[in-house]
Amino acid sequence: MTDEADAAADKVQEILNSDLSRDDIDAVLAGLATVGGPEGLSLNDANQCDILDESGRSIIVMYRPPFPGVVLLSSVFEEGGLAPEMLCSLLQANRIWGLTGGGTFSMTEPNGPVLLSTRVLTVDRDPANLARSIKEFSDLVEAWETEICFGHDALEIEKAARSSVPEAPGAQIIV
Repeated sequence: MTDEADAAADKVQEILNSDLSRDDIDAVLAGLATVGGPEGLSLNDANQCDILDESGRSIIVMYRPPFPGVVLLSSVFEEGGLAPEMLCSLLQANRIWGLTGGGTFSMTEPNGPVLLSTRVLTVDRDPANLARSIKEFSDLVEAWETEICFGHDALEIEKAARSSVPEAPGAQIIV
């Protein structure tokens, strides 16, 4: 490998080996209040925290060790019985991740809610970065809700997905 590739591999290994505890995640969640987020957030006994975005949509933040970050999860379709064409579109979006901003669609049961989730690194323990990731994820969920319910142009979803992938070093959303 090249020196650049070795350095990148070392950085990935450093991130994956980060020791991020439940207390660290609670501190980042509590810190969201310092950047305009709700006050008093912390993980519950199931290592989850439910946050309502600006439109009242529930975004669940989950701590899943040993991953050095959190998982964001939200429903993009509550009712069962999606048309086969839409289910195929969701599976195609899962396959390439380009339309999900690195996230994944899932269902917990047949005809159950369609969920979108993504993993977010929080090794920097910066509430502002987590707040930005939550906002970008919320925008992506909203774009998919619109696509599923109203069948709007997939280009709008792709635009929202691309905007949800940070361009700066230390990107927060990963695949």
